[in-house]
Amino acid sequence: MKLSAPIYRLKRKAKLLSRDEKIPLHAALDRIASKKASPGWSLLAAKRTATAPAGKLFFPVGARRHGSGGSAAGPRQKRW
Repeated sequence: MKLSAPIYRLKRKAKLLSRDEKIPLHAALDRIASKKASPGWSLLAAKRTATAPAGKLFFPVGARRHGSGGSAAGPRQKRW
């Protein structure tokens, strides 16, 4: 599905709509989705993430991100 704007921009529009019209955020998200010919926000977001090229943007599972050889999330090792 090709959207006219990225998801983060649509979320921002919904947040502003929610504030302006004093409606809950979920209702504003659904209203934005209905303008994009989708029955609801969750379906719009799910379809968009299913077709997004995230594999090209992020490292594959198990790939090293740093050249240090250690775990990025693990504790620091002492240097004695």
